[in-house]
Amino acid sequence: MAHAGILTEHYFVYTMSETHVYRDFHLVLLDHFVAGMSLPPSPTRLKFLDCAGHSWDVYSKRNVYNQFALHRTYWALFSLHHLLEEGDVCVFALKEIEPVRSVLVHIFRVVPVTSTDSTSVHSHYKTHEINATKTCTPNS
Repeated sequence: MAHAGILTEHYFVYTMSETHVYRDFHLVLLDHFVAGMSLPPSPTRLKFLDCAGHSWDVYSKRNVYNQFALHRTYWALFSLHHLLEEGDVCVFALKEIEPVRSVLVHIFRVVPVTSTDSTSVHSHYKTHEINATKTCTPNS
C-alpha cells in the first residue's frame, strides 16, 4: 500500500460485518497493527482520519480476551458518521505515532452514498432498509 505520509508496513483491512456497523460496534485491532503502534495496555487515544481530512478521537482498550479493541461508543460515532454498511471494506493505515497515534481510514463502499443520504444517518439507513425490503418481496 503506497500513499504519501503513511507508514505502509502498518495497516490492516476489514470487511465490515453486522457487528462492526449495525448492532455491537465491535472492532478488534489486529496484533501486527497493535505491535506497530506500540499500544500500552491502558486505554489509549487514537486519531482516525478520513480522506476528506476530518478527524475523530477513538479509544482502544484490552477486552476480556486480551485483544485490543476500539471502544464501541467512539467507533460507533465514526461508523455512523461515515454511513458504513455491512460489506464495506475499510483499510486502516498507521500515519504517525507522535504526537498522537493517527490512523488514516480508507473506505470502499458496497452501497454508494447519495447526497440525500448524507443529510441524516436515519434517512440513509431507512432508505436502504426500504429498498432491501422492496427487492426481496416477490411480485413487486
